Amino acid sequence: MTPDPWDNIEEKYPIESKFKGRVRNMTNFGAFVEMEEGIDGLIHISDLSWTRKIKHPSEVLKRGEEVEVIVLDINKADRRISLGYKQLTTDPWPAFEEAYKVGIKTPTKIIRFVDKGMIVELPLGLEGFVPLSQLVEPSMAKVTQAMNVGDEVDLVVIEFDRANKRVVLSRKKAVEQEKKGKTETEKDDVETYMKKQDEATTLGDIAGDLAKTEDDKKKGDKKKETPEAPAEAKEKEEGAGAGDTKAEETKAEKKKSEKKDDVVEEKKDVKEQEKQEPEEEKAPEEQEDKKEDVEQKESKETKETETTSDQDKKEEESPEKE
Repeated sequence: MTPDPWDNIEEKYPIESKFKGRVRNMTNFGAFVEMEEGIDGLIHISDLSWTRKIKHPSEVLKRGEEVEVIVLDINKADRRISLGYKQLTTDPWPAFEEAYKVGIKTPTKIIRFVDKGMIVELPLGLEGFVPLSQLVEPSMAKVTQAMNVGDEVDLVVIEFDRANKRVVLSRKKAVEQEKKGKTETEKDDVETYMKKQDEATTLGDIAGDLAKTEDDKKKGDKKKETPEAPAEAKEKEEGAGAGDTKAEETKAEKKKSEKKDDVVEEKKDVKEQEKQEPEEEKAPEEQEDKKEDVEQKESKETKETETTSDQDKKEEESPEKE
């Protein structure tokens, strides 16, 4: 009688031990690997890859292919052995967590389109999901018109779930960052240009001020070297003196004219008074006295005017003699 191979199964295939087997069959939930005759182990579809979302084992394995596996668990009562395929390599998710923090912008490659978005591959082999709400285009029809499988696009990480091995990315955020970066670059360029213009203007102003100062200095030196001739200076002084003399003469004539007008007015007053008084009431003596007074006053004022005129002339001649 042939012994039952499950009797000592735990001794033959201890947990975490590695063995080679042949892929005997594949289903939607995993691949069956024959370890020996009568004993098959199952590689669940989730244990085929650390980074990819496998829909069918055929994406990774081939029927009849010999593969290396690792024992994850043994259920002797139910006669089940769980095998691992991805566990042969180190879990990369700790490294992914550091590389793909929320807000990080990263280049990606489009793998396929799905009903609600698209699947992309990140540089370290990790797959990420871009929902339609995070794409620029309003519908999947527009998305597939604008992009193709294999296209490279820059995306921004908006969610990283290590426990569920899920990474969500956004195209909209990437576009916003690109616009913002472009605006900041243009602003920096403008500020740099304006700074250079200000520096150039300042240097030009300094050069202009220096040139102007130098010209003024040269003009001053030239003026000192060519003093006015004595004859020209004398003519200027004589011209100034003549102007002053003319002003004094005009002033004297004005005073003389004013006094003459006063005398004329007094004569008019006397004549008016003579007309108003009847001749028979006037005493001859009084009329004679008034007439003499007027004549004496007129003679006196004439002399005063002549005296003032002579004094003004003497004052005008006095500076010239000096």
